[in-house]
Amino acid sequence: MRVRVGSASEHPLILVSSFVQTLLAAMCSTASQLETAMDTLIKVFQCYSSREGDRFKLNFVELRSLLRVELNLEGSWDSGYVEMIMADLDKNNDCNVSFEEFVVLLTHLTVRSKPFFRDYKPVIIQCGQIRDGRFQM
Repeated sequence: MRVRVGSASEHPLILVSSFVQTLLAAMCSTASQLETAMDTLIKVFQCYSSREGDRFKLNFVELRSLLRVELNLEGSWDSGYVEMIMADLDKNNDCNVSFEEFVVLLTHLTVRSKPFFRDYKPVIIQCGQIRDGRFQM
């Protein structure tokens, strides 16, 4: 639907539906693929971490829900397996998974599941090695 706005002496401004405006904004977006991916990671983490307690951490229930829904693993992961993953990720033993610990999980899952990494020899990086924006050995 188009609506002309303005007088005959002006250049007319054409208004379009909100759907088209949204589509055009997305097409003209200056965000890179990496920025978009980072934003998506944050949004997914925030969606689950905001359900209970500390919004910057996932508790057991939130992590289990995220793994089942977002990785389409409904029914295939029992509580014991999620507990094992959480214990492995929870390097500071606070019974929660921070965003950094969550990204470590995604890194391991990506390296183990994508054909690109078939012959890759993983570098072991653990949470806590990045402090104040610098990598610590």
